[in-house]
Amino acid sequence: MNIEKKYNSFYKKYFISDKIYIDMQFDKDQVEVYVEIEKHTNVKYEFNKETNQLEVDRILPYPFFYPYAYGFIPGTKAKDEDELDALIISDRPIKNDRVYKATVVGTLVMEDEKGLDEKILTVFSDENPTDSISATMENDIRWFFSNYKNNTKRKWSIIHSFENKEKALELVEEYRLPENKLFNKNDLNQ
Repeated sequence: MNIEKKYNSFYKKYFISDKIYIDMQFDKDQVEVYVEIEKHTNVKYEFNKETNQLEVDRILPYPFFYPYAYGFIPGTKAKDEDELDALIISDRPIKNDRVYKATVVGTLVMEDEKGLDEKILTVFSDENPTDSISATMENDIRWFFSNYKNNTKRKWSIIHSFENKEKALELVEEYRLPENKLFNKNDLNQ
């Protein structure tokens, strides 16, 4: 392991629930994403912390299908009082009810009927070594999140902006719960 990698690498331990435990090494621009919803599905699942299971929240009407795998970053709490939402932008098959390590590339800043609702955009580093996503991917995400609540009573969404990787990493750290703040591997021995 080279020196730069050693000092930019962290360990993190936390629980998603009392049964799902995470302990992974990752680079400072990487996060774990617990996937609730697979790419190209219209079934919106939510993780129920009381039952420790994914449960169907609702089925989106045609033509609304999630453009990419969708879930959350465990150990965070966003302004909407839920974990920080995340998308994994990939063409690879990604199954729900699993945790994936992904590299942060940006954030979607949007608002819905509950308030501000940021979504962290991630990729697999071996699939997309750049710090950005294509205009086509951005347009797919914008279209979906601008429209997916259109036919649902008392629900709405507005896209404000797409922000860069630095802003996304700031959000991840800001919303990380105190007991899950990043810590250096050496801190574990103290």
